[in-house]
Order: sequence, then C-alpha cells, then structure tokens
Amino acid sequence: MEEGGFAPDSADHERAVLAMCDAGNLEEAHKYLANVEDSGHKFGPKIWSCLVQKYSLGENVDKAVSCFHEMFERSDNENMGSALEMLISGLYKKKGAKEAFKVLKNLISEKAVVPWQTTYKYLVHKLILQGYLKEAFEVLGLMKSNGFPPFIDPCIKQISKSGTVDDALGLVNATSSKAFPSRTVYVRLFQSFVKEGRHEVVQQLLSESPASVQNHADVRDIFDRMKLEEPVAAALADG
Repeated sequence: MEEGGFAPDSADHERAVLAMCDAGNLEEAHKYLANVEDSGHKFGPKIWSCLVQKYSLGENVDKAVSCFHEMFERSDNENMGSALEMLISGLYKKKGAKEAFKVLKNLISEKAVVPWQTTYKYLVHKLILQGYLKEAFEVLGLMKSNGFPPFIDPCIKQISKSGTVDDALGLVNATSSKAFPSRTVYVRLFQSFVKEGRHEVVQQLLSESPASVQNHADVRDIFDRMKLEEPVAAALADG
C-alpha cells in the first residue's frame, strides 16, 4: 500500500473506500477495506456502514448480511445502529418483512446486537403491513428487553379493524411489564374497538380480562359510555 515513499494514512484509506462505494465497486471496496484492516489500520463504523448500506441498496442483499457479520467481528457493538437499520430496510425491500425479522432476531440472540428504536418501529410497521402480526408482537418483546417502550400504535390500529380477541390478548401478553402495565394496553384496545363499532368483540375481550382491569375506573367509564350511546345509535339506524 506504499508507493514512491508515500504511506497513506487512515483518512486516505477511508476516502479510497468511500470513492469505490460511490462508484459502485463494492467487491473492490470490500476487499480493499479488509486488506487495510488486516495490515493494522482500523476503520470507523462510518466506513463499514457505508459498505453495508450500498450492498443493502443493491441486488445482492445477502452480501449485505455477510458484510454486517464481518463488520461485527471486526469492530465493537456500540456503533452499528445505522448499518443495521439500512440492512433491515434492504432486506424488507428485497425479501419481505418476515425475512428481515428473522435476520434481526438472529443478530440479537446470537450477537447481542442492539438495534435503534427507529429500526424496531420500522419493522413493526412493515410486519403488520404484510400480515405478520405475531412476528410484530415478537419485535415488541425485543423492544421491551432493550428498554424501549413497545410501539403498540400500529398493532392496535390493525387489531381494532380486523383482529380477534386472541390477537388483542397476544398484544397484551407481548407488551405488559411493570413499566408498561397491561391496563394501559387494555384501555387502548377497548377504546379502539368501540371506535370501530366492534361492540361484540370488545365485550368478549372484557370478559377475558383480569378483574383488576374490569373494575378499573377508566375501563368502567368506556363501557358506561358505550351503553349510553347504543340506544342512540339504534334509533338513528331505525330512522
């Protein structure tokens, strides 16, 4: 890597890798990057992230996965959020939400990778969009284990429109903790079911909820108002 007495420093190497990435020469950039690191220079996470990002945007997203694994092995686990977010986005676009979820779940369980909160939210949205509600619940559990508040809004919206009581209970089980009690989720679900006019489902959910939820003032208020509104709605329907 020295020619004519000139020894490039880390900044020179970084510029070279970035230029190759921008030109689309990803294999060349990858080989150059690995060779330079093997010679003793260490690149910052920005350079590896750039390479993962470029692979993620291309056709060979599997190469992005292997590159991310290599990035993990060669660097610490503290500055990988940007690369991981681009990887998950690329996987979703090329292989769908379920495959992106599988890769993320494996990275968390096998490598103890900690995604950004925005990565979790992105994946929850995409899983629900493609009909993978149970997988979305698993992501909520992963969020909880990383100390993030579970991103329940898109789940509640989907469940209230077309979900079942079992779906609602699945959301409760996936998100409840001391910091985020189940009552909060139940109240949101009750409110959303009532708003969608799904009174039979909301009654079923109430019957399967614990007594502490059934007797809570906020919950009783929701059902008291629902009972008052039902005769009015019936009268309007009859003309």
